[in-house]
Amino acid sequence: MIVSELLDRIEYKLIKGDTSSEVRGIAFDNRAVKEGDAFVCIKGVLFDTHTVIADIAEKKPSVIIVSDAWASTKMSGELDAIDANIVSVEDTRVAKACVSAAWYGYPSEKMTVIGVTGSKGKTTTAHMIWSIINTAGSDAGFKAGMVGTTGGHIGEDDFHFGTTTPDSDKMQEFLAKMASEGCKYAVVEASSQGLKLHRTDYIDFDYGIFLNIEKGDHISPTEHKDFDEYLDCKRKLLRSSTTCIVNGNDDHIEQMLDGVEGKVITYGTDQTSTPDHMISEINDISEDGEPCVSFKLDDEEYIIGMPGDFNVGNAAASASCALELGISPDTIRTALRTIKVPGRLDMIFRSDRLSVCIDYAHNGLSTRNLLKALRAYGPKRLVIVFGCGGNRDRAKRPIMGEIAGRLSDFVIVTSDNPRNEDPMDIIASIEEGVKRSGTRYTCIENRRNAIEEAIAMAEPDDVILIAGKGHENYQEINGTKYHFDDKEIVEEILKNKAV
Repeated sequence: MIVSELLDRIEYKLIKGDTSSEVRGIAFDNRAVKEGDAFVCIKGVLFDTHTVIADIAEKKPSVIIVSDAWASTKMSGELDAIDANIVSVEDTRVAKACVSAAWYGYPSEKMTVIGVTGSKGKTTTAHMIWSIINTAGSDAGFKAGMVGTTGGHIGEDDFHFGTTTPDSDKMQEFLAKMASEGCKYAVVEASSQGLKLHRTDYIDFDYGIFLNIEKGDHISPTEHKDFDEYLDCKRKLLRSSTTCIVNGNDDHIEQMLDGVEGKVITYGTDQTSTPDHMISEINDISEDGEPCVSFKLDDEEYIIGMPGDFNVGNAAASASCALELGISPDTIRTALRTIKVPGRLDMIFRSDRLSVCIDYAHNGLSTRNLLKALRAYGPKRLVIVFGCGGNRDRAKRPIMGEIAGRLSDFVIVTSDNPRNEDPMDIIASIEEGVKRSGTRYTCIENRRNAIEEAIAMAEPDDVILIAGKGHENYQEINGTKYHFDDKEIVEEILKNKAV
């Protein structure tokens, strides 16, 4: 492959040299660039690789891709001093996605790609769709890979990325792996940050699923400046999809569909409109002693093998997508009845005396829905252990504290991922809300100690919820990630206890 082929699908300006050089690899880290690589300069939060172009050029890359803005500030003499082929583009993050897709052979075009976005439920919905497709079976032409918050999944193999939507190079590489291993379908969680940072650019989305959007979520200096930007980023998925499957009951559905040219299929109840796929007859039930939820979509009844009315929307979106793919209601039924999502309403321990659940809930609405769902287990007491992440929306902390207090019987406030904040400052903010609720509580900074206390104080038939981290296996403190897995901690503590 030569440079001009690599850049075939993006507009660029030739600043210096030519585009006939052979490309031997792609690189985005100035410390890792090798001779013959196509290097894309990125202006990040902490470092801008445009500032070290001279050093990069010494490593003899096939081409250096820079931003138009950077190129416009350079005099011809400055450019002459750089011994390299240079092209410029409007946005180098878009270029990163472009060269990654080209380098890996545009893998999304070899599969049916399903993107899922929404403030809540992305991970659960993506897992549901992935499970339904694989339940249909590879013998019938159905095999799916998945990439999202819980990592990448192909068959029984799991891969870790660290973000809901991996950087475009990792994303394209993993899509290529899916295609090479015979996947005909790819399910992609598309976070608002991933869409904003062009991580999903040059992915050919056949289906875009929109679950919901909420004001106040993900609005912070490190995420989105305001709700309009947040909505616009999520809308990018629908605008780039051939078919859109959307929650017709969402308050912002008209805004989300603005500028969408693909086919639109709606699901939902008839409270605001008549959807293409109608949800009805939602009921909390018990199956084999486990709390579940049943519902009808059109004339078919389904049972979700986990509690929580909020999961009905996720399941309806998944079933609507599966029906569009030609998968039978019976296959959908089988997959939904047995669905288990890592770190989502994950009952990791149950005995006659005690149940322990972990979940990723890390905002007010998720916490409220989760606590209400756990009441379906009929606990004597509902005890919650949780904290809030540092360097994120501070206003939500007392709100979460009050919600946790009002819907549980005992609260243990602890540390989550404090990042670069003082954990006790975060805990103090949460405590303000817990106090307003009037419930009993305690504050324990060390998360392991907090979990130990919850188990030690447990009474027969209690349910303990450990919230905020779910599937995560680390705790981030002062910029360093330390191994920490709520599930592992619980298993260690319970190992020698008669519960």
